[in-house]
Amino acid sequence: MNSFGLYVRERRERAGVSLRAAARQIGVCASFLSHVETGKVGMGPEKIAALAAILKEDPDRLHALAGHVPPDVRDLIL
Repeated sequence: MNSFGLYVRERRERAGVSLRAAARQIGVCASFLSHVETGKVGMGPEKIAALAAILKEDPDRLHALAGHVPPDVRDLIL
């Protein structure tokens, strides 16, 4: 399991949000979110931002854990 997936799972469980509810709210299937949490697949910037909102997390932190440059930072650089 990667640090992004582990962090997401811990925060989701701490927030009391089920896997299915979180997946539904960000527009993915539960199996996809499960694969993200176990590090089998990655997640795009838009879904990470939606997940951050659900978990009440800083989206930049989640982007960094996922190995992405946050979209607002990328825009500033470009």
